[in-house]
Amino acid sequence: EALQLPGHADECRLHIFLRPGYPVLSPPLLLFTNPTLPPTLLRRVNVSLIEHAHESIGEPIIFAAVDFLANNIHEMQLNFIKEQRAKEMEAEQLQIRNEAGHDIDAIIDAQYENDGKLGRRQIAKIRAAQKSYDHSEHMKQKEEERLKRQEERLERIKDEQGSLRVKRAERAIEERKKARIEEEAERASRSAMNASFNRGETVEEARVAALKARNKSLRRNGQEVAFPRV
Repeated sequence: EALQLPGHADECRLHIFLRPGYPVLSPPLLLFTNPTLPPTLLRRVNVSLIEHAHESIGEPIIFAAVDFLANNIHEMQLNFIKEQRAKEMEAEQLQIRNEAGHDIDAIIDAQYENDGKLGRRQIAKIRAAQKSYDHSEHMKQKEEERLKRQEERLERIKDEQGSLRVKRAERAIEERKKARIEEEAERASRSAMNASFNRGETVEEARVAALKARNKSLRRNGQEVAFPRV
């Protein structure tokens, strides 16, 4: 799945260094790199990757590592982006509050100096500070809603992909089952024909015996016979 810009999936690299004891006693040394991703995110990915590798000792760890990255790197990047945007929003709101606070302090001082009356400039400053704060809150809410919709879309995609994999697996199992039944029927047919020839029967008699054996094998496995029974 494609990464969010400026990240590029084609820049992903997994460096593998095998060491004694692999795969039974120790995992290989793993290093995931991608120059288009932030260093903080890369450290987070590598820590999770190493932990996953240690949990998979005794198994095909390299395959498990590749599968882990394929299934998690996109989601980890989205979570990282969400965290960074939340921090930026928080910093922006803090700045707005600080600026509004300074203005309000000055306005209070001016109020005492003018017999408790606010001038137009002070009122305009209060309104501007409130409008800026409301705008920041509105933008934060819109960003949270957008990220929520994006997460819901990703979950739907995962569910759809999971259902597709299940259907493919079921279809493959069914095809293997049919192939096994067909092979069994073919073996039964050849065996019956050989037995007929060994008894000294004619070619036609051997053919009939083979057809009977094939039909019997197919019916035993719950298959409908596509040709007349003999």
